[in-house]
Formats: sequence, C-alpha cells, structure tokens
Amino acid sequence: MGKKWLEEPAASSATRRSVEPQTVTNEKTAHTLTIAETIWTENCYEYAKDEPAQMARRTGFESVAKWMDAEWGFTENLFVAV
Repeated sequence: MGKKWLEEPAASSATRRSVEPQTVTNEKTAHTLTIAETIWTENCYEYAKDEPAQMARRTGFESVAKWMDAEWGFTENLFVAV
C-alpha cells in the first residue's frame, strides 16, 4: 500500500494532503477525505502538566492517553469527544 498523503513543504509541515479518497475511522466516528483535502496534524503550545486534560473536560472531551518525552517534557495528547 502506498502513501495516502503528500508531505507538504516545511513551512506547512503540520498538514497532510490526501492523494486519494479515503475514510478514516475510530471507535466513535468516521470522516471521509476527498482528493487534495488537508488535515491539520499538530499544534505546539506550552501548558502546565494537568492543563490540557482540564481544558479537554471543559470543552466536552476526555483525555484518554498522554505520552511525554522524558528528556524535553513534550507531550502528545489523545482526546475523544464524550
């Protein structure tokens, strides 16, 4: 199976562009992407350790996983709508 997205130039590296129609699914939802549709894949902000989970709860999401870089303290957070 080949890539289903195009790498964007470094200036917009936080997006991916679909090269074919495709449907992305998880346990709760599905989203169909058209050819050339883009998705935003990352943001970078500084927050206190528990602040992302608190913001998620206030806005109707649940924090289901968090991964933290041991050296630099960066985190990746996975939130799902509740």
